Formats: sequence, C-alpha cells, structure tokens
Amino acid sequence: PHQFLPKHLLDQDAGRNWTYKYSYNAVSCREHYVRYYQTITGLDKVIGDLTESLDNMGLAENTIIIYASDHGLLMGEYGMGGKALLYDYSSKIPCIVFDPSIPVKERGKTMTNLVSSLDITSTILDYAGIDAPEHMEGLSLVPLIEGRETPWREEIFLENLFVGRDDPVYEGIRQGKWKYIRMFDHNNPQYLEEDVNFRDREPDFEQLFNLELDPTEHFNLVEQYEGSAILEELRMKCSELSNDQNMRREEYKKEFAVEPR
Repeated sequence: PHQFLPKHLLDQDAGRNWTYKYSYNAVSCREHYVRYYQTITGLDKVIGDLTESLDNMGLAENTIIIYASDHGLLMGEYGMGGKALLYDYSSKIPCIVFDPSIPVKERGKTMTNLVSSLDITSTILDYAGIDAPEHMEGLSLVPLIEGRETPWREEIFLENLFVGRDDPVYEGIRQGKWKYIRMFDHNNPQYLEEDVNFRDREPDFEQLFNLELDPTEHFNLVEQYEGSAILEELRMKCSELSNDQNMRREEYKKEFAVEPR
C-alpha cells in the first residue's frame, strides 16, 4: 500500500489491518469477492421480494424506489481493505431510482451527473410535493430523472473525517475528468471541531488523478502538474469548499442550538 500512500500518514498495521485482515493474494481475495457477491445476490432476493409484495398489494404503480449505499469497499486494491479513502472504489456508490410513472421507453438511462447522497433527501421531498428547507444542501434528482433541462453542479466536494483506524483526514474535489485529494495527519481520534478547520494548514499529502486516462486512480500526478493552472484551481476550490463547511457548521450551531441537560 505504501507505494500509493506514505507509511507515516497511513500505517496499515497501526489500525486498518485490525479491521480488514486480508492477506492480499489471489486465493484470499477471490474468496472475499465470492462472499461479497453472495451478499449482493442476497440483496437482489430481498429487493425482489419487496417489489413483489408491492405488486401484490396494488402499490407498485404508486411507489418510487431509491436504492443507494453508504460507501464502497476496497478488497485488495492498492494493497488495502476497507473504506474511508476517497478513491472511487470507496466514494462512488450505487444510485438507482425507479419511478413507475416514467414511460417504459424512457427507463434504463444511465446519467453521468455528479450526484451526492445529500441529494436523496431532497429528491424524496420533491416527489412528495414538499419544499426542502433552505438549510438542506442536496439537489432534487427529479428533473434529471424526468429528462428536464436543469442547472447542475460542475464539481462535488468529498470528505472523510473519521480517524479511528489511524486514517488521516481526507478532503477532495471531483471536477470533470479530475479528482484532487488532500490529506492531513491526525494522531488524536478525540479531536474537536476546530481541529478540522484547515484554513491555514498545508496538506501532509496530496493526490491528483486524471480519471479519463487513469480511471482506477493508480497514477498520482501532483508532482507532474505542480505549478499548473488545473492543480492550483482544484486546490483553491477544495480549500474554499472546506472553509464553507466550517462556516456552515458554525451557522447551524447558532440556528439549531441544543441546550445541554
């Protein structure tokens, strides 16, 4: 793994391998994939039972189904197991929406728009005819699903602030064919809110990937692109979006204050 991430930043034996005890060879990884796809087959069965029940109850034509997951899982890629990293294997998740009101010939489309899990709640509210509160960050997917022209985001901010398995803090941005990731070392799992404010801090490690030429994210281009306009742009946008998250958190604390008891 340390050909991709420096050991001082993410030492697999200091925590990650306690949870994901894979021996990364062809035999053990094949077994993990068998178990993984068994789980997926089980989900297919359960979802099939659900849709059959809806049909039997006469509710199928009035039920919108949204399927997603919370994260992907590394199973030997980059010599690692688990989640949390901002590689597509972890951060790119399924998002399937079935709307029975869409004509059959319009179904089965695959869209490449940048979608966040935050959009799912806004989508549900839109389908229910309820206006989303102003403080909600997600966008409704309904216009995309229905094929309507609608302005859409050109980049998406990624973050993982969990440091419980010796992970650093990760922040990143996906824009077009580019993905930029920055990492901050963190040795204290009991950190406070101010510890995730990186306004005046230099990253401990960075990654830049051209997803068009390198979809599996194996070639870090940071050194090659040092001084380039695209790297500086992505650094600036990532920093701005990170600072915006911190400002928004402070605003939420004021607006939605909870009195201790």
